[in-house]
Formats: sequence, structure tokens, C-alpha cells
Amino acid sequence: MNYLFAIVLLLATQDYTGKSTCAEVVYPTAGDQLPRVRRKVEPEFPAYPKDVRKVWAKIIMEATVDTEGGVADVKTLSCKVGKGEKTLEGEEAQRYCPQFSINAENAVTQWLYEPALRGGKAVCVHYTMRVDFVSTTGRPTR
Repeated sequence: MNYLFAIVLLLATQDYTGKSTCAEVVYPTAGDQLPRVRRKVEPEFPAYPKDVRKVWAKIIMEATVDTEGGVADVKTLSCKVGKGEKTLEGEEAQRYCPQFSINAENAVTQWLYEPALRGGKAVCVHYTMRVDFVSTTGRPTR
């Protein structure tokens, strides 16, 4: 398959179950140091029929980044898909979004961060992230 991905394959040192173990999860504020990516696993591009060309997707997700930098409680906030320069809508978009979202969630749960800091202490935070899917024959619009 000819897909443009910079794949980073590093093994995790911890096993994350996908559920947060944080007693308290906060939203970052102005004085906080935000989480920084240490390891990012690219998502698998969904297998669509070969006649589907130039498909792309932008998935916005929210998750909890814990005090160890693990990612849990991932949920999709939005999905935007298209073919070439055209953004898909309605039933056509609904046909693609579920698999892109599932693959994005599977990838994001493998990401590892430097944890967020509040007052120099690691804290669990709600964090928003974007996952892009781009085939070599298509590109997302801006």
C-alpha cells in the first residue's frame, strides 16, 4: 500500500488498559506545562476498495493523559473526511468516519507523553489531539 505515514514503532514500557486510573482529571490552565509527545504510533489506514482514491480524514479526539504519560478514556469529538479536494458530508461521510475513528483511537491509546505539570507536579489532564490520515494520492484541505 502506498500511504504516507511516518511510522514510529517504539515499544511501551507500560501496559495501558485504555481506562484512566486517575483520581482527579483536570483541564489544563494557563500556568500548566502541557503534555509533550514522547512516542507516537501512526494509525492504520482503513482498507477501502481500490476504486476509492485520494481519501483523507482528520479526527479530533479527547483523552486523559495520566501522571505517567499514558493515554486513556479516548473518545472521538469530530471526524472530517474527504476525497481529494472535496469534503464528504452526509451518508458518504458516515460510511468512512467509523473506521477512521476506530483506527485513530487504537493508535492514540499507544501514544506516550511527558505528563502535564501543574506547579511542578505531574497531573492527569483532559487533552485534545488530532489524527490525520492521508493517502499518497490525496491530501487534506486546510
